[in-house]
Amino acid sequence: MTDLKTKTMTRKLKNRLTKCAFTFLVTLSLTIIGCAPQHHYAFKQFNTESKSEIISIQGYVVDASSVKDLEKDWNLLVIEMSKKPGFVSGYLSEGVGDSKLVLAHSTWENLESLRNAFSDKKILDLEAKLPKIQFEHLFNVGTLANYPEPSKTDKTK
Repeated sequence: MTDLKTKTMTRKLKNRLTKCAFTFLVTLSLTIIGCAPQHHYAFKQFNTESKSEIISIQGYVVDASSVKDLEKDWNLLVIEMSKKPGFVSGYLSEGVGDSKLVLAHSTWENLESLRNAFSDKKILDLEAKLPKIQFEHLFNVGTLANYPEPSKTDKTK
């Protein structure tokens, strides 16, 4: 029984680490490719076609004193987004150390679900309460490379 609990906890930890690694790699890649403040390419992406799962990322630069307000407003937005068809998950991630960068990232079943959710006035009003976005981008999740989930590679079952 304890082996099963340990394996389950290990899988959950690996999944969390994978999500954290993805967020780190996105931030790093945006920095490397010169994603300057005020980069709003997502607006153009919003009107393209995509059938795969979508991750929407917004970056905010906030002082430590403003993080709690951002967290409160983001949570209200995520609660409303979670009521919409196609919503998968939403996260708010702080930069490590003295970083002032906070990433908001939400995952959607497809771009159409994201577009439909953000046609709702209540969601737009909640989004307007967030700080000024420094950059935003939409990504197709896992379309270039996928690695098996830990549970699929665990041969001890």
